[in-house]
Amino acid sequence: MESHRYKKHRGAGAVTTELTPAAKPTPCEPEAADEAALCQHLDARGHRCRMLSAPDGGELCAYHAQRLSRSTPANDVLTAELLSSIDDFSTAASVNQFLGNLTKQLVRKRIQRRDAIALAYLSQLLLNSLSAMSREESQTQREEAQQPLEIIWDNFPQRRVENRLESRVLGDATTMADPPVVARPENAI
Repeated sequence: MESHRYKKHRGAGAVTTELTPAAKPTPCEPEAADEAALCQHLDARGHRCRMLSAPDGGELCAYHAQRLSRSTPANDVLTAELLSSIDDFSTAASVNQFLGNLTKQLVRKRIQRRDAIALAYLSQLLLNSLSAMSREESQTQREEAQQPLEIIWDNFPQRRVENRLESRVLGDATTMADPPVVARPENAI
């Protein structure tokens, strides 16, 4: 029994390992022009799309360009919906409202999961910094309360100060009065 029905023909001549110039293989690297004409989309495994880019001059093929336009709404609309009625992130209530808006957009699939995770993490950092800022502010207030009060006498008219100095030098009776006498109780020792 033979393994196949065709008869093997043995060629005549010596067998060489060298190739003739016409038979040498050409390198498989695409040229730069061919590379630029291909779609630039990378899938989750890192493989590149092999289709030609769209004729409008974009980097993606028609399929991936259409998919991208369907999946991502306009950035201005999404930003307006995420930041609706939030002035700044200086209170926990505003950060909480932002997280609520972020959850709504994630459920509607208007924002990608990775972006939502990053924004939620940033919100957590904001909340942690808010508590740290309030602790720092209360510490500053306590330190200010413990310091003695300093009185600055720069706002008084100069004339009054000069009159008091003159009366002390001259020994005026009204300013150099005897100290008040404190009466002691009779039972004190």
